[in-house]
Amino acid sequence: MSKALYFIHDQLMGVVDVPSLVYESHAFFCASCGDIWARIIVDGRLSYCHQVPCEAHLPQFAAEWTDVPGSLIRYLPQVPVMDWARDIQVLPIGVLHWEFKVHNAALQRQQHEEMQDA
Repeated sequence: MSKALYFIHDQLMGVVDVPSLVYESHAFFCASCGDIWARIIVDGRLSYCHQVPCEAHLPQFAAEWTDVPGSLIRYLPQVPVMDWARDIQVLPIGVLHWEFKVHNAALQRQQHEEMQDA
């Protein structure tokens, strides 16, 4: 087993035990501001870098327009078949709080835009 350290804006959000051979490290890069705003570090190595907007920027340069700015959910380390229910259960509580915050903000932004269009 290895330890996966979850950082958001250089703040340690939590640590969980993960299978060494399955989990990789990830960095999350915002193309709008150039910040590496989140990292999941396993065994001190970096394996993947994802272009995902931070919570301060809309996904104008995101790989997918469905990305929620500041969310890690779409890029969670998974084995080998996507199982979000399982993957979310092993997240540190700090990351779950963060996900709630950024998804709530995205929902409020979407509702505001819909009201403006009406």
